[in-house]
Amino acid sequence: MKKTTLPTSVLSHSLARGVEINPDLIADRIYEDRKLGYFGTAIVPALCDMSQRIRILEAFKDQSADTIIVGFNAGSGPSPINDGEWKACLKALKPSARMVADGADMGVCPPVLVGPTHTHHGTEMPMWTQARFDRWMKALNKLGRDYGIDIAPEPLNPTEDKTNDPFNKVFFAAEAHKNIKLHWDTGHAFMQGLDATHMLDYTKHIEYFEFANVGRSPLNVSRGIDFGLYIESLPLLKQRCAIGNEPFCKDVIKAFGLGNLCDTLVDGPDALAEDARFLRARGVMV
Repeated sequence: MKKTTLPTSVLSHSLARGVEINPDLIADRIYEDRKLGYFGTAIVPALCDMSQRIRILEAFKDQSADTIIVGFNAGSGPSPINDGEWKACLKALKPSARMVADGADMGVCPPVLVGPTHTHHGTEMPMWTQARFDRWMKALNKLGRDYGIDIAPEPLNPTEDKTNDPFNKVFFAAEAHKNIKLHWDTGHAFMQGLDATHMLDYTKHIEYFEFANVGRSPLNVSRGIDFGLYIESLPLLKQRCAIGNEPFCKDVIKAFGLGNLCDTLVDGPDALAEDARFLRARGVMV
């Protein structure tokens, strides 16, 4: 298996510049992020008018940029775990899977849907059982197979992710299902008590590695994460593993009610610039 070679291309995240996503806004964000050295930006289809998905993807193609598609199950929507809701939850994810397949066909994104698709975002799940979780993982695997893509769930912090031991739960699902992979976010891992040494046990299934600091602070702010060790470990990831960076802008933090989790003093656009300098100086970013 070929390994990641540094320096490499790094994606930003559109939530660093705002909530809404449309073809014109995303074109502007791609342009600004490319000037900083990022190779494109991650997007969340739930924030898009999906009737414009091809135009949004074309914005990446027009600028020879890449994206990665982030799916999630909104807490205000159907539960992936509850008996009477999981099929509706799966139906709600299908447009995101279709956008991944479209983007892969256009050559602007890898054939993988990332994001916390394994859980009901920010919502207590009193009906959670291993059997119901396994049923959902089986459904996600079939969704991936149907669209010719992989599904890489992103374990979150304990506040947003009510799955007990979510990194291991997703890893064991990936062991059992061909189309299930793993999205590793350094900030969420830290809040689950994990670091780069633990990541080495998961590398064979990681399809998206995402830099993020505690509180979404810039990466150069010391908040307890050993980014140096993570950077040393990046070459052990698969070559096809995409690399990203995810600060948030203040409007996003306010709109999503994340003030208790995201205490950064640096707004998203400024954090993107600081993080680009940090990653370039350490040989990560081209």
